[in-house]
Amino acid sequence: MLRKIGLLCSLAFVLGAFACDEDDETSSTITTVDDVTVDDGRFTTLEAALKETGLDATLRGDGPFTLFAPTDEAFNTLMSVLGISTQELLDLPNLADILR
Repeated sequence: MLRKIGLLCSLAFVLGAFACDEDDETSSTITTVDDVTVDDGRFTTLEAALKETGLDATLRGDGPFTLFAPTDEAFNTLMSVLGISTQELLDLPNLADILR
């Protein structure tokens, strides 16, 4: 089951990937990957998972980082398929490994 969850989370990360365009008018004020996900507003589940695992602090540090970031919509689809709640996702013992 955990392997299946890991594979599905990986798929969700790829499907929900986003890019930060350097020409974006907000790019001069956003300095970290964590800033991008927080300011965007479509990544609340990812932010909760990053905070749960402490990886949010890593993403506030010096990079470079590449993050395939599933949106809330992607997480909702994943959790629906798996039949789990957001809290059950956040309680996964291997959540940090999945996010890495």
